[in-house]
Amino acid sequence: MKRNRSISVFFIALLILILLLIGYCTMNQPEQVNEKASLSENIIEIAMSKRGSQIVNHIANI
Repeated sequence: MKRNRSISVFFIALLILILLLIGYCTMNQPEQVNEKASLSENIIEIAMSKRGSQIVNHIANI
């Protein structure tokens, strides 16, 4: 049971990262407003930071 839950948490985290990457690519187009691009970059920086990984680990441990 624990293994199945960890696999599902892994796929959820992978899906979130893919969505962030898609958002980053679409927000970073030249015709987009710079504020949107910087917001997307901030979200990715938070997700890649130590605090972001702690949040992901906390969610995985629930």
